[in-house]
Amino acid sequence: KCLELAQGDLVLIFHQDDVARRSAIQKMVEALEKHPTAGFVFSNIQTVNSSGKVIGGHWNPRVLPQDDTLIDGKQLFRTILNEGNFIPCQTVMARRKCYEELGKFDPRLRFTPDLEMWIRIVLKYDVCYVHAPIISLRRHEGQESGHYLGKRNEVIEVWRAFWITFHERKKQIPDVEILYDFALHHLIRWTKFLTIQCIRKVEFTEAIGLMSLMVKFVIVRRGGLDKMPGYPS
Repeated sequence: KCLELAQGDLVLIFHQDDVARRSAIQKMVEALEKHPTAGFVFSNIQTVNSSGKVIGGHWNPRVLPQDDTLIDGKQLFRTILNEGNFIPCQTVMARRKCYEELGKFDPRLRFTPDLEMWIRIVLKYDVCYVHAPIISLRRHEGQESGHYLGKRNEVIEVWRAFWITFHERKKQIPDVEILYDFALHHLIRWTKFLTIQCIRKVEFTEAIGLMSLMVKFVIVRRGGLDKMPGYPS
């Protein structure tokens, strides 16, 4: 609905519980004006609690560039497959033409439509990055993401986004079979990590579900791209 209402050439879909610094819009616009080959710009973040107190930074800072930069889209795609989604949705300002050319957010995805959209864009465009944490991402008990973060549901949603990518856009992907294997390797490694975390927290039901999912990913990986299963239920 936001995209239907947007009229400007640049679009930032901003979550109602987060906070932008006064300089955020200016820095994003300047980055896109400087790099015409970029489809969107995203930035670093700081994390705040319900009262606005800073409680941390980006959830995966080691993958972020150390300076403002232009990132090759195909290289960013490989990083996403290896690391998952490290692009905070509320920091993304995109050219409206990207949405017009590549379509709307996919309604099949409940938690990862942003991830699948970023993949669509980086397969065609480069991406700008602003290293300053110009957006504050708020964590609180009432947010919808709490039903997914660090849980089996999150892994399944990421797998669905990857499935859509490799099933529907494989002609756009160079070395598609290698990168498909790359994506499954990430899912196996990530699911194993979450399983260990759940065991340590004595969350055995969740751990068993994650272990079952990990075994499924191993089987799917062995089958290769030609035997990719149907859309994950």
